[in-house]
Parts: sequence; structure tokens; C-alpha cells
Amino acid sequence: MLAMLLALTVMPAMLRLIPAKVKPQSKPAAWLEQLAERIIANRRVLLPVTLLVSAGLVALAPMNELDDRPIQYFSKDTTIRQTADYVEQNHSGMTYVEVALDTGEDGGISNPAFLTTLGTFTEWLRNQPEVDHVVSLSDVFKRLNKNMNGDDAAFYQLPQDRELASQYLLLYEMSLPYGLDLNNIINVSKSSTRLLLTLKNIPSSEIVGLEERIHNQVAFLNDQIKVQSAGPYLIFAHISETNMDSMVKASILAFVLISLVIGISLRSWRLALVSLVPNVLPVLAGFGMWTLIDGTINMGMSIVCAATLGIVVDDTVHFLTHYHDRRKQGAATETAIIHAFTTAGKAMLTSTVVLALGFAVLTLSNYKLNIDLGYITVFIVTIALILDAILLPTLLMIFDRHPKPVKERLHETAQSNV
Repeated sequence: MLAMLLALTVMPAMLRLIPAKVKPQSKPAAWLEQLAERIIANRRVLLPVTLLVSAGLVALAPMNELDDRPIQYFSKDTTIRQTADYVEQNHSGMTYVEVALDTGEDGGISNPAFLTTLGTFTEWLRNQPEVDHVVSLSDVFKRLNKNMNGDDAAFYQLPQDRELASQYLLLYEMSLPYGLDLNNIINVSKSSTRLLLTLKNIPSSEIVGLEERIHNQVAFLNDQIKVQSAGPYLIFAHISETNMDSMVKASILAFVLISLVIGISLRSWRLALVSLVPNVLPVLAGFGMWTLIDGTINMGMSIVCAATLGIVVDDTVHFLTHYHDRRKQGAATETAIIHAFTTAGKAMLTSTVVLALGFAVLTLSNYKLNIDLGYITVFIVTIALILDAILLPTLLMIFDRHPKPVKERLHETAQSNV
């Protein structure tokens, strides 16, 4: 909105004070007029080919997979990435997830039934391929039971008496110095405990899948226990899914509202419906092209539609505005298309090149979110220009072919009489 305000106020004043020198032209750019004539002449070939290629790219778009691995946002040239890769290769992953099990009663963690569930669940977690390490209260109870029985390996098991388990826990906590107690994995009322999981550096979709399996496994072992999972990596995993879902819904609403505005401003619902195609296809085709190049979508990619929507719509609005103005003056569809090319073509091409080069700078970054955003934005704005230059005119030739306006028919009649 601020850009529009400055363009309508400050820029005219600057042009008045510092007028630009423009060479006079007897006729519009010849190459744009020739391009328009070629597109009109070959529309029967260009339309099916363009739609077929676009449909192929759109079909590939759903094949992208959500993958948010924050450590892989950084280039391998950065110190933090090199350190993280070394730790993963020589020690364990750097992905952490916390799982809380709530018994719903004070002192419930000493209940033998809960301890049995906790022990079984802990071993199940350690057998999962994504898990490198598990910190669990069940290990503390097993070690205490073994220590209190002469370090006999046969007693490395969970106590089956609630009173005994409570005494073990009290003895252990009283024997530790301040700061080394179990408050980091049990709450004050001893009604719930927390397990700390260290995972391999896996994609966000696999983290979400593991979370679902964890909840299902706890429900299978004991449906009376409430389970919650958390952690920064889990948050990132869900943010990506939520953002993508919101982007799809918001984009659909945005495209509908944009078409309504175009229909009202041009007073033509036919043009509003035609504008939907070149507005929607570039984004979908851009994600389809991304499937062939990378195939993974991270949190940064979820804002692409919002970032490119205005750019894509701009070209369509420029073209349709000049086209419609010419039609209102009595020109035929072909004449109006050529007029739109020669008047709006340079502006469309210039804005696309400037924006593509601007976003291309992001590809020089060491941060993957910036790189991916730069690449796919360049793809989408370029596809939008191509579709507005090829697909939009061919669609207008089909859906705006009503008889020539009265003004043009009268003009042609007068010319023929002369």
C-alpha cells in the first residue's frame, strides 16, 4: 500500500522535477507486436502444449515432501554444520524430543503397573530405528534395585512393590547433592515422569511419524496414562505442516478474492474467470518444478505462495487492463491482444527480470531457507511471465470471442465504403 501511495505521489513529482529523456517512437516495439502476432497465429498449437506441460508440472507438485531439519539449514561450509555432522557420525544425533507420561495420581510413578508400562515402553523406544538414546526413570529404578541387592545382576529389574519403589526413590533423592536430583524427569507430586529421547537427524515428517507411534504405543500398553510430547525439533516439524496447510487454504481464498476484484474493476466476469488460470498455474507449476530439483519443502517454502502471489497477479492485471481498455474502444480480440503486448509487455518483462534477479541473490546465501526461497520464487515469476504471454492470450481468443463491438463494425463499414 505504501509503494502504491509513493508511486502515485512522490514519483510523479520527481518526474516533473527531473524529466527523463525519451526518444520518440513512431510505433510501439516491433518485436512485441511480432511476438503477439506469432502467438495468435499459432494458438491452436501453443494452447494444448502449454496446458499439457503445465498439467504435468502441477501433477508433480504433491510429490514434494515436508522436511525440516534445522541443522541442515546451514551450508556444509559453516562451522556449526561441520560440528553437527561430526557429532552425528561419531556420537549421536542432535534431535531431541521429550515425552511426558502422567499417571493422574500423586505418587503414581511408584505404582508397579505404571513401572511395568514405563519399562516396556522404554525398551520399545530403544528398538525404534530413529532413536539413538533414551533417558528414563525405569533405568534408575533398575539400578537401585540391583545396588540394594548386593549388585546382583539378577536384580536389575523393576521393583514390583509400590512401597519398596517409593523407598528406593526417597533414598536416592536424599543421597544426592542439590542440583543432581530427579526433578528434571519427575514432577514434585511424583505423578508424572519425563523421558528424554535423542534421535538421529531425521526429516520432520519422520519425527511426526515417530510421535504418532509413541502415542499409539502408550495407549496400547496402558490407556489410563496420559502422554504428551514436546521439543523444539517437534515444534519445527508441526510448524511446517501447519504453515503449508494454512498456505493452501489462504491461497484459495486469495485467488477467489483477487478474481472478484478483477471482475469488479474490469466489469467482466468472463475476464475474471480467465485470469484465474494464469494466476493459479505458476505457483502450482513452480512447486512441480521444485519436485524435479529438490523434492523437499521446509518452513521457508511455506511462505512462497504469499510472497509470489502479488507478483504473479501483477502481470495478469497489467495485461488484462490494457486488453480490456482496447476492447471497450471497439477493437477485436486479436487487436486488443496486440495492443496489450505492445503497451504492457515491456513493464511485465522488466518487473519479472528485476524481481527474478533480486530473489536470485538469495541463492548465494549459506542458509537453506534463503536459497530455496530464492530458487522457487525465480521459477514462479518466470513461469508466470511465460503463461501470461502465451496461455492468457490463447484463452482470451477462446473465451472472449463474442462479435466485434458496434464501433469497430461501423468503422470497418466506413473504411470499405471509402
